[in-house]
Amino acid sequence: MANAGGGLAAKINGFVSEAALHWSKPAKGNYVPYKEIAGYSVGMFGYYCAIALVSKIGLDGTNAVIAQALGVDPTHVTMMNVLNTFVCFWLTMFRSHVVDNSRNRNGRFRPFIKRFGIPTVLLAFAVVWFPYQWLPDGGLTGTGYWMKVGIIMFLFLGIQLVWPFYSLGFNDLVRVLSPNSQERQNVIAITSIVWSLAPTIYNPIITMISGHLPNRTADITLYKYAFIPITLLGVAMSYVGYYTTHERIIQSREHINKINIIQAFRSVAKNKNFWIICAAGWVGFLEGASGDIWEWAFTYQERFTGEQRALVDFLVSNAALWAMLLTPLLTKRFGKRAVLIGSNVLNILLLGVTYNTYNLLIPFAVFRYVNFFLGTVQQTIGPAIDADIRDAQQYLSGERIDGMFGLVGYVGSIIGMGTNFVKPALLRRGGIYKGNQAVDNYGNPNMLFALKDPAVYHKMSKTMIVASVIGAMANVIPMFFYDISEKKQRAMARVLRVRAMLEDYGNGVCTPGQMVEGVDIIRQARADFGAPPVTLAPGMTRKQRLEAKIRNEDISVANYVVDELKKFETPEIRRKVELARQISDAGLEGLYRFTPVPLSADPKLRAIEREHNNALRRAQSNVTRCYPNHDIQEPDLAACEALYDLPEDSREQAKSKNAAIKAMEAERSKFINSAKPFTDARRLLTEMENQTHLEAILAQYDEAVTQTAENERKADEAAALEREARKLETERLKEERRLEKAAKKKK
Repeated sequence: MANAGGGLAAKINGFVSEAALHWSKPAKGNYVPYKEIAGYSVGMFGYYCAIALVSKIGLDGTNAVIAQALGVDPTHVTMMNVLNTFVCFWLTMFRSHVVDNSRNRNGRFRPFIKRFGIPTVLLAFAVVWFPYQWLPDGGLTGTGYWMKVGIIMFLFLGIQLVWPFYSLGFNDLVRVLSPNSQERQNVIAITSIVWSLAPTIYNPIITMISGHLPNRTADITLYKYAFIPITLLGVAMSYVGYYTTHERIIQSREHINKINIIQAFRSVAKNKNFWIICAAGWVGFLEGASGDIWEWAFTYQERFTGEQRALVDFLVSNAALWAMLLTPLLTKRFGKRAVLIGSNVLNILLLGVTYNTYNLLIPFAVFRYVNFFLGTVQQTIGPAIDADIRDAQQYLSGERIDGMFGLVGYVGSIIGMGTNFVKPALLRRGGIYKGNQAVDNYGNPNMLFALKDPAVYHKMSKTMIVASVIGAMANVIPMFFYDISEKKQRAMARVLRVRAMLEDYGNGVCTPGQMVEGVDIIRQARADFGAPPVTLAPGMTRKQRLEAKIRNEDISVANYVVDELKKFETPEIRRKVELARQISDAGLEGLYRFTPVPLSADPKLRAIEREHNNALRRAQSNVTRCYPNHDIQEPDLAACEALYDLPEDSREQAKSKNAAIKAMEAERSKFINSAKPFTDARRLLTEMENQTHLEAILAQYDEAVTQTAENERKADEAAALEREARKLETERLKEERRLEKAAKKKK
């Protein structure tokens, strides 16, 4: 035990030492300093506190707020969900367009954290604080009931407008904190440990309070008052995540996103792995149905006190800590796909065991502990898999598409919308329907209180367990077809870095550090291409096996980089180059004259030519509409970028600068949208020309290494001077306070 304790202490001390050493500057090979990880962690903690109430409000037939506390019929809740799905499609389209075309100086995702936290909280409180008792018949029956349903629907749509922006700001931000998949997984694990403390802390408190209310967790008083301090503190803390983080999207510094909705939709719709993840969610919606049993046992059967449930919930929440600590190790050893499949299979087995033990507190609590552990593992892996899918999309399409994934996923959810009626149907068969004469502990009609009848409770519990097993089995099947491995993601990230270096080199803005990184990737790939893998011998040490594994990974991904450098030798790319030259030679004026090229017999070439014709047809329509006087001109890049360097020392300067940037970005966006075939053609030709000068780029490597080292030295010196200045300022302020206190004592 002493050795174990000493080993743990050594690991903790090592972590603290590493965090102190790399607090402001990441370790070599990494991208995110610990200061940023800490800031994002605090922000995420605040975010989960801020949404403590809004996350309780959902259009589900057993939802604690809408179905139980406010007493809306489960079937009507599901119908509201159908309406919400259709309305939110347009909201999601709007959000996707905003995200994919944003170019804010504060980043793509961070500004949403700043803007949408407070509206999210206020709308959530409006749902529970609205005086429904003022409606006809107290909003319980007849006209008053339908007015209540309409008001809830209206407020819920408001939440659906603002909350996704707030959520996207945090959840998508972690995907661009680092371009390295394993580092992303490590950051997610570390931050998850911190933010998971939020529900771990406030859930037991909420539960204990609910145990002293007549309707327990189905009591509207709980949601009116208990969540106020939690959410307000959370919103304030979430701003820490905004002010302490940076985004690191692998993209040319001069590349401007202007994504056509239809084109982005078509591009994402071809992403097989994205649909696999979506399908797993659609068919696995019943997997969490067994969680209702725990709620029913407490709220309606009152099988244990609020304090007992709070203790169990606290212990179960502890599973999240271990899941988050172990997930990086599990994914590093087995891969994200294998861990997801394994956790789902184990969950299926556990669900089967609960069929005869759900009514026993300790066995069911143990099941919930393991179930929560497995669920947290999957939740921790989810953002990393999403990030890998988006990296793959950028690798294939050349554009960084984020928001459109949400839109395509929303379209797909319509496919599975009919499954939402399964749970209400199960509830009706169990005796939970409007007019079943059930009333709550205040004497108000509420059909879910039929679960106070032990016969109804047991029937529904067994039904939900069977539904959960079916949902879990359906959830795991699509994952067998997911094929983005860690090696593949690593290879794609390297190719994206090489592309960004070549594009920036062609634009004359490639930094020495960027050149060093790109050249290192190219040289290593050329050296590793075709090399035989290292054989893992039984007598190898742990260090030797690790080195061999890294070496084999380098060999396995080298062909991606080499293929990228040789792609202009393939017939498909050569045809793209021919078409690009035609567009470039015709100039911007040529966009007004659309002449389709004939289609080849070869299927691959025909697809390229068809897309070429479609792109020019769209461009002709756009350029004629946006520049009817044939006055299209490319904005001056230097003048545009100079706007970002304008001073903003005063409020007036900042306002003027932001207005100028907004106008400039609107003009650039209009140009890029109208002249996309021209800019794409020029980019392809520039990339090809850069590759012809690749040896010249490689020749500048030594100079770039020297310059990078010098830049790092200067940056370290500047940081040291800044730290010293802050230290002196702190000492000065302390001395001032000491003198003030001394002066007061003399008086």
